Amino acid sequence: MAEEKRISPAVVIVGGLGLALAGILGLTALAWAVPPKAGTILYAKWRETGTEEWHSLPLSVPEYTDVDIKWRVRNNSNDRATFTIGAVSLGRYRLYPETLITLDPGEEADLIREGFAGEKAGTSGTMTFNLAALAGDVTSVYEPDWYDADLVDAITIQYNWY
Repeated sequence: MAEEKRISPAVVIVGGLGLALAGILGLTALAWAVPPKAGTILYAKWRETGTEEWHSLPLSVPEYTDVDIKWRVRNNSNDRATFTIGAVSLGRYRLYPETLITLDPGEEADLIREGFAGEKAGTSGTMTFNLAALAGDVTSVYEPDWYDADLVDAITIQYNWY
């Protein structure tokens, strides 16, 4: 009669731990290989509409003064990418088509939205703006829809009208 060989539980445990470690190392290697998100907001600045001087945040202006906002963005992907800025406004998400731009890999540009309406004195708070990446090259006649967008970065601006 053949002799039955038993496998030690220690061998099973050590083998299982070895396979788990190999899996973790494999997933870590894949994570390092994933390209960075498509775009980054490097900074935002503001100016009073009709003026030339840009100011650092936070935004603080006299009552009912309209302002322009400039976002400096960079394409971090390995492909051309089209970007625009968006935010929640009046209860719905909006993309600003006037900020639409297509950038080559590593390229940077300023996206500017002019004419944010001024508010009455004492109005203050924050507003978050998103950098949205759109698929491929997009022409200036394209009306961006946030359903087509991949939100890749955000910046929150503190504002105050005095």
